[in-house]
Amino acid sequence: MSRQHSLLRRQLRKHFGGEKHIPPALAMFIDAVDNTYREFDTDHEMVERSLDLSSTELLQVNTSTRAVLDALPDLYVLIDSNDIVIDYQAGDSQIMSQRVEEVIGKPFLNMPLLSADDTLSQAMQDIRSNARSLIIEFLYHWNDVPYSFEARLFPVSGDRIAILVRDISDRKQAENNLHASEKRLREHNNLILSMAKSRHLTSGDIDVFFEKMTATVALGLHVQRASVWLYNHDHSQLECIKLYEQDTGQYGSSLNDMGNSVE
Repeated sequence: MSRQHSLLRRQLRKHFGGEKHIPPALAMFIDAVDNTYREFDTDHEMVERSLDLSSTELLQVNTSTRAVLDALPDLYVLIDSNDIVIDYQAGDSQIMSQRVEEVIGKPFLNMPLLSADDTLSQAMQDIRSNARSLIIEFLYHWNDVPYSFEARLFPVSGDRIAILVRDISDRKQAENNLHASEKRLREHNNLILSMAKSRHLTSGDIDVFFEKMTATVALGLHVQRASVWLYNHDHSQLECIKLYEQDTGQYGSSLNDMGNSVE
């Protein structure tokens, strides 16, 4: 068994007292849980990286506003007190980009992206009333595909409002992956705890334990089949000694018992 993720090692020490006391039959399941921990770390790092750059902060602290805008991947719109666009910088995304003549001098709601969700109009009204910055998220369908956007709105001098819009579809996907990883971690930790506390583990009836373990693993890993393989007496080959089929709830002691091969 390879060296596990630090959080997983802590769980194993807590429930089994150390790696030496982990039943060999749990090795494949422990490896699957370890992979989930590592996926969680990867997803978390991706979300953190996506939040490193705050376009609003860059705009506020840099004295050369235009230079900053040119460097940003965001859509930038400056709106006067009558909601007319008086400055515009297209973002990197094709979804956000329009020709300047289609935008400058026209109401901001003429822009399909900014009129796609009532949330933006409501935020504009809120800023007009309370003179405070807002961050909102909204969906925009482009070529029948939903994309996630984040809009940062803040008041500037002369009753003008600046809007910075960023495509956050990748970030939202990473966040969804992160939430899914967290859910899997909770489920797997609960399974480890359940098996560690199982009376079948210490009952001496190894066949009953393998039945309990394969059913639990199949449920926890959301797989169709779970099986236990052990070497024969002379260690010349591996043999399937217990196989569980989740759809039917049936057990077998060999592949032939299920009439099917393991996928």
